[in-house]
Amino acid sequence: MSTDALRYQSGFGNEYASEAVAGALPQGRNSPQRAPFDLYPELISGTAFTAPRHENRRSWMYRRQPSVVSGRYQAYAQP
Repeated sequence: MSTDALRYQSGFGNEYASEAVAGALPQGRNSPQRAPFDLYPELISGTAFTAPRHENRRSWMYRRQPSVVSGRYQAYAQP
């Protein structure tokens, strides 16, 4: 099997990364001073601060606008 046929997940610990537009994710760092396409990096963490570092789980989101300017939530009518 050639090495070209093998596909590996990017990041440390094989954390998964996907992008809607090619080149939107910064390479080699999580929170650059200036993200590609003028996106805003936001870190989402669901881990307690008392958890060991190797058990931390987090997600980096790159948004068109910061979540704080998205406005108030509205009730969604269930179909």
